Amino acid sequence: MTQVIPIDTLAYAKRLIQAGMPQQQAEVQAQVFREVIESNLATKRDIAEVKADIERVKADIERVKADIERVKADIEKVRAELKADIEKVRAELKADIERVKADIAKVKAELELKIERTKAELIKWIMGMLIAQSAVIVGLMQILK
Repeated sequence: MTQVIPIDTLAYAKRLIQAGMPQQQAEVQAQVFREVIESNLATKRDIAEVKADIERVKADIERVKADIERVKADIEKVRAELKADIEKVRAELKADIERVKADIAKVKAELELKIERTKAELIKWIMGMLIAQSAVIVGLMQILK
């Protein structure tokens, strides 16, 4: 409370005395009444200050609400960007996986071809060795006869 409420304690005490209250008791009661009123009642100025404070708080609340909405919008924007980035990475990974599969298939085909060639070479060498061995055996049989 910033302003004192004017109370005519003398007039108040006189009325109490006229009503039959002893003077000393009437003066003390008037003084106590003034103190209670001054410490517990709000003035028009106090009420105006409280109203102004309420308006400032309302304005602050509106600013906070606006800030919250901006943050929500930012979150949604980031969420959309992240979703787009995830989809892009997913597509790139799929493409990479397909390239790796193609590379594996190519290497597999090359290895199968090399295995077939090596197999053919081994068969040629084995056949050649069998023919040579047969010739040696026939030659030895001719010599040993």
